[in-house]
Amino acid sequence: MACARAHSAGAWTQLVFQTQTWKSLAQRADARDAEAWQHIANLIEWNCDHVSGTRCTKQMVSDVRASASRLSSN
Repeated sequence: MACARAHSAGAWTQLVFQTQTWKSLAQRADARDAEAWQHIANLIEWNCDHVSGTRCTKQMVSDVRASASRLSSN
């Protein structure tokens, strides 16, 4: 779920996914935890706003938040 910078995307993404925070969020998201999805959206949004050259988009944030909302209503 992490957004990577356009250059060296593979290495950056691997680094992010190796952190315990992302591992935990991914496990919770896989278990359909709406709060985890919301937290992931927050992290993607922060990336969009603060990281130059990111592949993150506002549409990604919107899509992840929509997933969180659907999970919350189930």
